[in-house]
Amino acid sequence: MSLSKHEQILRYIERLEVGTKVSVRQVAKELEVSDGTAYRAIKEAEGRGLVSSIPKVGTVRIEKAQQREIKELTLGAVARIVEGKVVCGGQGLNRTFKTFVIGASSVDTMPHYVEPHCLYIVGNREDAQLEALRLGADLLVVASFPISAEVMERAREKRLTIISTPYDTFAVTNLINRALNERLTEREVILVEDVMVKDVKHLTADALVGDWYRMASQFKHSRYPVVDENMRVLGLVTAVEVFAVDQNEPVKKVMIPAMSIRPDASVGHAARLMIWEGLEMLMVVWNNRLIGVLTRQDVINAFQHVQKQPQFEETVDNIILSGFRLEDTESGVKLTGQVNELMSNEFGAASVGSLVTLLNSAAYIASRKKKRVDLNTETLSLNFYRSVELDTDIEVEAAIVSVDKKSIRLEVTVHHRGEKVAAALVTGRQMER
Repeated sequence: MSLSKHEQILRYIERLEVGTKVSVRQVAKELEVSDGTAYRAIKEAEGRGLVSSIPKVGTVRIEKAQQREIKELTLGAVARIVEGKVVCGGQGLNRTFKTFVIGASSVDTMPHYVEPHCLYIVGNREDAQLEALRLGADLLVVASFPISAEVMERAREKRLTIISTPYDTFAVTNLINRALNERLTEREVILVEDVMVKDVKHLTADALVGDWYRMASQFKHSRYPVVDENMRVLGLVTAVEVFAVDQNEPVKKVMIPAMSIRPDASVGHAARLMIWEGLEMLMVVWNNRLIGVLTRQDVINAFQHVQKQPQFEETVDNIILSGFRLEDTESGVKLTGQVNELMSNEFGAASVGSLVTLLNSAAYIASRKKKRVDLNTETLSLNFYRSVELDTDIEVEAAIVSVDKKSIRLEVTVHHRGEKVAAALVTGRQMER
């Protein structure tokens, strides 16, 4: 049985080498079919995962997705994500990379960080570009900086890829991180409901302090939630609240507010809340009912089991925040730290994106710690007074300005040695937990 023209074209495309360009005109001429027939067949080939359309490059034969188990991004996918232009090495766009490196170190230290087929993100440092290519890395050049003929020639010799993007280093890193995390969703993600304690020992609303002592003696725990007849959380009682209190005193008079979390939240998010709030326990609530508790030890055990939760540790937001120390203030919080290489732009100063991350994060944490609400940012008005250089020590302070029934406003400032370098007014909708 003879094949139709459509099937002949698909068979022809399947036999092409990975990396070969595929065009309507070329296929039509090669197989003596009309442009319309060639176009329809190429579109179906794209749907089958045989070819991929790369901006500025064209349609390229790729390895079928089901033939690979690698979940990392390909260079071609990176080019699309960062709206980049492939200026050299289009034949390598189907190649994956396992790591990407920010080009902020000196050339002589690069061999310690750069390895073959990693993605080296760099600005207009020609010496670093040449060294990265020598070490076998593909290049992602930010801010549309011009690329010299020598760099292009080196890439061709090494059969390596160079992609140029209009975005700065921070934006590019953020975009790649998001794309990687989307692919990581196929991996097992440990949720609160996976590790929480479901058999919750609790106190009722009419319990006395003496009841706390009896439960502490029986179950050997010191933290107990207080609930009403519908299992709605009213508060929390620990050893601190009952110390030196008459045992006939109602627990409702000594309990403290309890922070809750949903069972479908990630353990990584729970860990962040515990760190920000200095908590040892979270109430797990579903449909306004207490269904479990999560302790700090539960979180530690979960992390030891999986070793690393990428959704918690590999995002740019968390990398930036990890370098800052948190402390309470009278009206909010203060983050103290240093502008690092990841936060810098091509001019060696803190990028707008990294500062917005810090300002918004400070506002969110202040809302949680002072008002027990999640801040869903709607507007952020930012003013810069001067640039913030690399390795500069800064303080980011968020203070609550006003709160009404549905919204919250905060003023966030950035200081360096007592001088205000940036300020923002953040407004958003408050979402109670």
